[in-house]
Amino acid sequence: MNGIIRERIIGKGALKYSLTETNDNGIHRYGVTVTSTLFGETPETAAVDDISADMETAVRFFDMAVENLVLPCTLKDVAENYIADIFSVKS
Repeated sequence: MNGIIRERIIGKGALKYSLTETNDNGIHRYGVTVTSTLFGETPETAAVDDISADMETAVRFFDMAVENLVLPCTLKDVAENYIADIFSVKS
């Protein structure tokens, strides 16, 4: 399957979050797209297409982004921090 597998719309459509899936030769990759019209009529969109090949990891990131109202302008930074935290060595 390729496309949107989960979507959340907030603020009468001013914020839209999409959890996406792509399949490249049998390898599933999950990503998140955020679209905002909070600051004008022209939509601002950002996407991180490869959060993880693990759907549970991607769903946790998606839910966290929705709960914290992550905006397109910060999506990539938040994703980088999320991935770094997952793979950091804990003492």
